[in-house]
Amino acid sequence: MRHFCCEPCALTQEYRELQNRGFDMSIGWHANVKNPGLAMAPAVEKGM
Repeated sequence: MRHFCCEPCALTQEYRELQNRGFDMSIGWHANVKNPGLAMAPAVEKGM
């Protein structure tokens, strides 16, 4: 829904998420696929 209502906000959030996951936007998609970079452990959710 957010993509429909506020596309610039959604794109900014996706850009930040990819950066946090170790992607380097300046080298392009194909270079990122060849060089996977950091492997991240899944986030641990706290109990109720």
